[in-house]
Amino acid sequence: MSKLFYTLIFILFANFSFSQLSYTLRVLTNQGRPKANTEVILLETKTKVRRVYKTSSTGTVSFTIDSGKEWSLSIGKMRNYQYIKYRGGKGNASSTMTYDMETYNRKNRPAVDRSKLNLVEVSQNNKSTARYGDGKSVIQINLKKQNGGRLLNYEVALTCYKIGKTFKANTGKSGAAVFVVPVDNDYEIDIDGVETYSWCDIGPNSMKRTVELTYEPTK
Repeated sequence: MSKLFYTLIFILFANFSFSQLSYTLRVLTNQGRPKANTEVILLETKTKVRRVYKTSSTGTVSFTIDSGKEWSLSIGKMRNYQYIKYRGGKGNASSTMTYDMETYNRKNRPAVDRSKLNLVEVSQNNKSTARYGDGKSVIQINLKKQNGGRLLNYEVALTCYKIGKTFKANTGKSGAAVFVVPVDNDYEIDIDGVETYSWCDIGPNSMKRTVELTYEPTK
């Protein structure tokens, strides 16, 4: 074989050998301290290739991805916390996350079949000047598109299974929907008919809470 052929083979091999994503993850506790010796699992969603790591004393773990297309990332008991997409090539990425099981469990509650519930709908339009107090809280949902544009006249709802009610309002000129709801309840946030797009829980004290959400309408 010619010298040129061997040179091409070497170049191709070198390019493939350096085609990988280098990723560094830092895990912190709710108090902002490093969470050491925590298991981190990577699982390729199609091939089911599994890789297991543990965070260091500084709460960090580093790994490389050089195959597959989509990897689920589990940290401790927080399964499928996020997904990492790999499209080849060489690159670096990093992230920091807080190990918060309470928030994780709230976010991943089992879905409720609402067809079996008799939810009462309550209109909540024209509440922009409402005040909290007397066992009521004000929740303002600011809705925008991914490009930052405001979503006007979009239906937003707060559903509470405990009291059996769905509070509905449309976003106004500022892209906000405002609700006045009873305190000490958990609320599912529905957007444009999409159930449990997000959530907002209110404790026993009256307050005003603002929730910023990004929603891309389907065409």
